[in-house]
Amino acid sequence: MHILDTSGSSAEFTIERANKHSSDPDFLNTWNDLLSGSQSPEAIFQTPEYFEFISLLPNKYNTQELVVIKSLVQQKIIGIVPLRTGRRTFELQVGNKIFGRLRMKTIALLGSIPLAASNPAIWNALVDFLFESFPNKDTIAMQSLPIESDFYRHLTLSQDIQSKYGIYIKDGWRNCHTTPLPSSHEAYLNQFKAKKRYNLNRQIKLLEAHSGAVHIERIDSPKKVPELMSGLRQIAKIEFIDNMMSERHYTELARKGILLCYTLSCGGKVCAIVMGIRSRTTFHIHNIIYDLKLSQFSPGASILHLITKDLIDTLRLSLIDYGYGSPEHTQQSSNIPRLRGHVFLYKKTLKNRLLFAVHAAFHALISFGKMLKERGNAKALGELQRAAHKSQ
Repeated sequence: MHILDTSGSSAEFTIERANKHSSDPDFLNTWNDLLSGSQSPEAIFQTPEYFEFISLLPNKYNTQELVVIKSLVQQKIIGIVPLRTGRRTFELQVGNKIFGRLRMKTIALLGSIPLAASNPAIWNALVDFLFESFPNKDTIAMQSLPIESDFYRHLTLSQDIQSKYGIYIKDGWRNCHTTPLPSSHEAYLNQFKAKKRYNLNRQIKLLEAHSGAVHIERIDSPKKVPELMSGLRQIAKIEFIDNMMSERHYTELARKGILLCYTLSCGGKVCAIVMGIRSRTTFHIHNIIYDLKLSQFSPGASILHLITKDLIDTLRLSLIDYGYGSPEHTQQSSNIPRLRGHVFLYKKTLKNRLLFAVHAAFHALISFGKMLKERGNAKALGELQRAAHKSQ
């Protein structure tokens, strides 16, 4: 147990590891109450259901931990922080060639923002507690921390944090695209101009004319998981199949109400799949897979367009979150990009300083190479256009 004394005379709250409480009904009720105020864009990873799910995935390097913060004045829990301790690896990679691997021992802060009262004293104490409680870990990882979040601002402005720890943003700040969903599908469609709506419907009609009647199937129950697996075996690349979880794990996600996937069938054959999970309000899309032979008919864009009615009118979700990167199949006019980062808070050891310096230098070198390539391509294109103009 760690007791924080911020007043100089009496302790205000305690922080302790508390895995033993994770199945207690009162504890779970408190946990769910705290989730209603979560500031994380990935609050799904802070839920009891997800915590129980990852506990089913055996890994000799990873363990699941819960940290509980209690107010001594009010005698109640004011924070439940789910963690996963283990290893992280940075691969120094160009294309398919890996030049080296940088490994670290990490405490992963699930959801990236602590599920606790937004209190600078609590945040400072929590960071110290984590490093003290897991002395063999030298970094705290936050997979998707928003740049505008109060927690990130605190990490960069707190003198206490800055004096003890360093901050590194892996690969820099990146856009995470999101699509807000209004209260009705009609309102969603009205966001687009008539020409855009026409083109979306025409796209689906062309797909249907080529491959047969289209049909959307939601995959969110254990009994439908075999259908998902069968569809993936039909259209997914072998690399994806080799790296995906087992059917048992997808079944467990469905049993806990987390799995949310869709298949698009054309003429009775699966031609596109959206893979994801859901929280109370958000559909987190992980992958959009489609039959490459049908690329000219945009099955990826079609499945996204078709599932919005189910997401809005049936599931009553209010956001689609695509995660990092610019998704290939989105309605760009309805997207809102948000800057997030894979942020590491680390002990200022020589090993850590060298590790992050090497990764930063390698990332900068790759970025410089890409810039030179883009400039070269732009120059070559310009010369071709000038030559074509002269020949006219």
